[in-house]
Amino acid sequence: MDGITFQKLRDIEARFAEVEASMADPAVAQDPAAYQKLARESKESRPVVERYRAYKEALQELATRVATAFHAVAGEDRRVKVVIRPYDVGTSGWVSR
Repeated sequence: MDGITFQKLRDIEARFAEVEASMADPAVAQDPAAYQKLARESKESRPVVERYRAYKEALQELATRVATAFHAVAGEDRRVKVVIRPYDVGTSGWVSR
């Protein structure tokens, strides 16, 4: 996926959080039309947000396992020199050191 796609997913996730917070607002709960509109938006975006979050978790797990494997290899063989940079799933990129 490209950077634009990830930005769109981050935007959808942020909007989802805003909608969920708005739905918890007592003032919104007093307005059935507004609440229904937010509930519909939440329902429509929930599957995308859940899959995106699962993807981020899987990517983080993969990065952790790869780092662990490299550390294990480097620990066994001193000739192996490995530089590991953490992966930031929030920005979908490797963290610069």
